[in-house]
Amino acid sequence: MLPDNVKTQIRAIYKDIATALPNFRPRREQNYMVAEISKTLAGDYDKDRRIIVVEAGTGIGKSLSYILGTIPLALSSKKKVCIATATVALQEQLLHKDLPFFLEQSGLNFRFGLVKGRQRYVCLSKLAMLIGDDDSTQMAMWQTKPDNSQVAMMHGLLKDYNEGRWNGEIDTLNVPLPDHLWQQIACDKHSCHRQVASHRNCPFHKAREDLDTWDVLIANHSLLFADLELGVG
Repeated sequence: MLPDNVKTQIRAIYKDIATALPNFRPRREQNYMVAEISKTLAGDYDKDRRIIVVEAGTGIGKSLSYILGTIPLALSSKKKVCIATATVALQEQLLHKDLPFFLEQSGLNFRFGLVKGRQRYVCLSKLAMLIGDDDSTQMAMWQTKPDNSQVAMMHGLLKDYNEGRWNGEIDTLNVPLPDHLWQQIACDKHSCHRQVASHRNCPFHKAREDLDTWDVLIANHSLLFADLELGVG
């Protein structure tokens, strides 16, 4: 059952948000969504199948509804919220607008972030092998013969990572890397094993360790189902 203190907290947060938003208009449909989502996840209707499907028109305020209907309950139950979206645009909206606003207005203490797939991170072992001291081994690792600028670029990436100027994510590169070069140094499920000593501190595994400290996870559908298939989380 949805605890009374969580119900009170949700109502109070809703009032604070309504006050903070200019020209805010209460919507009966939005209130209904918040209530039904929170009651479903609390097990009010079925303790074993806590599933709800909601369809709502444009302008109802769906993002606020599921944020308000899930986060207070999850925090009180010491559980995580995973929001999976179909578009990058909605992920960016949640990450940079909706969740920061909710964090500020709700008075709740929670951490959130964007969960990225393995191939968004560099494999340090691959990168080191591409720029290794043994020229014959180095050349064998390249898909096509590199020019000096490409080799220099790889050296620069490793140096930036080792000196703390880059965290190993493709999205945080100062200079975009051509896709065919990134594919040669990206993490993949076949060669990335945490049991291997050289892989334990790789950017991908470090990012997944940070993820354990988050209360709200933003992901896309393909990553969510891939992790479910692998039994992750």
